[in-house]
Parts: sequence; C-alpha cells; structure tokens
Amino acid sequence: MYKKLFLITISLIGVFLLSWCGLSQSEKKAFFFNYAGNEKSNLGDYQGAIQDYNKAIELNPKRDLAYFDRGEVKIELKDYQGAIQDYNKVIELNPKYATAYWARALAKIELKDYTGAIEDYNKAIQLNPDSAYYWGRAWIKAELKDYQGAIQDYDNAIQLEWNIQYTAMFYRFKGNLKIELKDYTWALQDYDKAIQLNPNDYKWYGIRWEIRTELKDYTGALQDYDKAIQLNQSYARIYRKKGLNEIILNDLEWGCKDLQKALDLGDIDSINKVKEYCK
Repeated sequence: MYKKLFLITISLIGVFLLSWCGLSQSEKKAFFFNYAGNEKSNLGDYQGAIQDYNKAIELNPKRDLAYFDRGEVKIELKDYQGAIQDYNKVIELNPKYATAYWARALAKIELKDYTGAIEDYNKAIQLNPDSAYYWGRAWIKAELKDYQGAIQDYDNAIQLEWNIQYTAMFYRFKGNLKIELKDYTWALQDYDKAIQLNPNDYKWYGIRWEIRTELKDYTGALQDYDKAIQLNQSYARIYRKKGLNEIILNDLEWGCKDLQKALDLGDIDSINKVKEYCK
C-alpha cells in the first residue's frame, strides 16, 4: 500500500515539474502572486489580496484561478457585482468549471437574482452533479415557495452526500418543507431519519414533538420532550410544552409541575397557563 502511495506521489510531483517547466516566466510569477493573494485572504487582508490577484491577472490574463479567487474576496467585501464579473471571466476562460457557476449563483442570491442563480445551479449540476449544488438550488426553490421542487433537490443531495451531518440536515430541511405543506406524516419520517443520523440536537426533538402533536401522538411527543430535556435541562419552552401535553393526557399533577419548572426558568408564557390549570 505504502509503495503504491509513494509511486503515485512521485508521479504527481513529476507531472507538476513537467508542467512547471513548460510555463513562461510571467506565468510562474502569476502563480506566486496568486499564492500570495490566497495567503493574505486567509489572514483577512482582502485589499492586499486583491492587489496580488490583480498582479497575477496582469502577468497572466488567462489564469482563471486568479479571477476565481478574486471573486471570492469580493464576496467577502460584499462587492457582489464585482464578484459576478470575475466569475463571468472564469467561465469565459473555462466554461466547464462547475464551481464557478456555483460561486456566481451565491453572488446572485445576495442580489436577490434567484432566476439567474437557478440557471447557474442548473449548469453546475449539468457539469458535475454535487450535493452542494442541489442544496443551493433547493434553498432558492424554497424561498420561491416551490416546496415540491425543493424536496426533490434535497432528495438528490441526500443521494450524493457522504457526510452524515449534512445528510441529517438535508432530511431536516425536507421535513420543514413538508410541515409547510402540512404533510405531517411524511415530515415525521424525515425527522425520524434526521434524528437517527444526528441524535444530539435537542431542537430537532422540539420540532418533532410539534409534528407529533399535530398528528395527536401525545405519547410520542412526551418521549421527545423527555429526550430534549435530557439534552438541555435549561430550555424553558420544553417544560411548558411538555406540561401542556401532560394536561391533555389528563396528568394534571405532572403537567403543573412542568409548567412551574418552565416558569422558574423564566418562560413568561407559562404564567397564564399556570393560573389557568394549576389553581
């Protein structure tokens, strides 16, 4: 195994050296200015980074990476139109660079150009289907109230994503959209999957208890309350919701205890509930 890795490393170094030897002096200088710009960008010196990228582009106007990196810095500076211009140049030089379409879409989102952003996501997905591109397009579709279209994109993102935390998040986003559609049964399934993948976020149990309450599964909701409290014992709203749920199940004693606990933790909304149910 190590021998194979060594041979691959040597081969890559060889390819780099051959490519480097084939560069002109100005191209080599552009490489170093580009690198210097990245270093300054990482340190938060965005103006200094732009100066280095400008120099790299002056030395090698066909260096698409310099335009791309300058575009990223312009986004940090909230110069979204300037970033779009740089990404336009990247795409002109390298029309199959999917990441450039994705980055341009992000800049267009900041300018509320959702139609243009979707067009860029479509192109990025066409060139290289990636969970991040589907995620971005899903977000826009949700903003435009195209919930079914957004759900389809999250399904695609889930199929492509390898990171468990991101996959859990996509299930949660899907569940939220199904709540908007009042499709609580399917929303519950998505939250079940999200919590299975990421069982340590108390807020996710909080949303699932609300779904179960809509489905009149008060016993299941109580289990979610208990789990949320186990994860965060200072979350006052959990005790209020749990107390009201217990009262629905005719357990007035424990319901009032939890309402009082919520009140003790500073939940002002529990005051009237205590007065109403716990005389």
